[in-house]
Amino acid sequence: MGRCQGKNSSNNLKNNMKSSDPNDPTIEGLEHLNPEEVGKSAIMKAIESLKQDMNNSLKEMDEKYNKKFEEMSKSMNDTLGNQEKTIKQEMETVQELKTEMESMKKTQNEGRLDMENLGELRPLPPMISASNKDAAALLHFVDQYREQLVSRVTSVDPVLDKLHRLVLSEEEYEAVRAEATNQNKMRKLFSLSRSWTMDCKDKVYRALEETHPHLIRDLLEK
Repeated sequence: MGRCQGKNSSNNLKNNMKSSDPNDPTIEGLEHLNPEEVGKSAIMKAIESLKQDMNNSLKEMDEKYNKKFEEMSKSMNDTLGNQEKTIKQEMETVQELKTEMESMKKTQNEGRLDMENLGELRPLPPMISASNKDAAALLHFVDQYREQLVSRVTSVDPVLDKLHRLVLSEEEYEAVRAEATNQNKMRKLFSLSRSWTMDCKDKVYRALEETHPHLIRDLLEK
């Protein structure tokens, strides 16, 4: 009787040691799972692990690309800033060149105007010293070469046109033009010279120089 009770007690203890929970990870707990459930559990764990790895990888990639994007944005901003600075400098250079060109153009125009003014400033007719035993008198060019001018001026009307209203009145202008020949016209013109001032004689000289430059040069060289 005693031996039977001892055997039952031993069996009860062994049975109590075995887990009846199918989720128990111990070897005894796995004995209640079939192979299909064991494989499914392993796959789920693998999937969870893969998900975790993917999440970690995505997080790393996201951080990496965010950093790269920030670097690219900064680089682009720096580049744009440099470009704006370069464009501004180039525009300033263009403006300086434009100002310099306008200044040069103004200087050239002023120089051209000065040249034109110089061209209008003809040399005064020479005052020629006449040989005189009693006194040395200074004669104007038109007085000194009166005879040569009367005989050698071949076109009087252009001279008269230049003197009209400057030296000759309307009446005098018409009277000189009415003469038949160039010599008579010149004689008539010089007949009026008694009333001419020095400025009038200068105008006559310039009119002759413009219309008969070769004659005037020839007379001056003698």
